[in-house]
Amino acid sequence: MEIELTLEQRVKTEPLRYRYTRMVNAGYVGRNQEEVRRHIEELAKKGIPGPKKTPTLSPVIPRMLVTDDTVEVYSHDTSGEVEYVLLIKDDKTIYVGLGSDHTD
Repeated sequence: MEIELTLEQRVKTEPLRYRYTRMVNAGYVGRNQEEVRRHIEELAKKGIPGPKKTPTLSPVIPRMLVTDDTVEVYSHDTSGEVEYVLLIKDDKTIYVGLGSDHTD
């Protein structure tokens, strides 16, 4: 698969075509693991089971990556969080961006 992005550097902006074959969602990766644990406990009170260990890595269907202006959802019970997105080209090139790990 391939997406078209804009690479913004300090002195210039240029188009970036990024090819990818797989995608992984990293969960519960907060720097402060005490806060992560509190968040897991908060979710448990709502009936949402937490992971046995953190962080978690979950495969995601690659075509779920979209750059659209809108996200289609099923209901009003939906939320999105700003998340870091790492696009790993090779051992020396990693692009860092922002995205939303949207939950519906």
